[in-house]
Amino acid sequence: MSATLCLDDFIKNDKLFKIKPPLISIEARQFPVQIHFSRRTPENYLESAFKRVCKIHTTLPAGHILVFVPSQQDVKYLCRLINDKFDSKISRKRKASIFSEYKIYGISLADSDNNSDTIDEDIVRMDESEMLCVGF
Repeated sequence: MSATLCLDDFIKNDKLFKIKPPLISIEARQFPVQIHFSRRTPENYLESAFKRVCKIHTTLPAGHILVFVPSQQDVKYLCRLINDKFDSKISRKRKASIFSEYKIYGISLADSDNNSDTIDEDIVRMDESEMLCVGF
């Protein structure tokens, strides 16, 4: 599954639709998106993705992170790593009160067969001593 769709290829595909479906356009707010990727896929891509998410989360301004990994199993594994790293011993009630006080940003994970949606080489260069992960 891909996070992008070439609308014309989809709508004009006679094999999918005998009658061309109507196109409904909904106005929405657009936010700037930065796309970063590595030239090479690391051998342990999940560990690399996890380190990149931690680095981005702790060093860059608030925003969302979308990570593409090949399978649902990889999504679950990476979610577990991230939750373990950023989860704290604070009660759910206290977390809710903290979240209501501050702007919170998210990390989205999706499975995809697209291998090019990873993070810049300059973000990749890090080690454990550089990471400061704040728990929620």
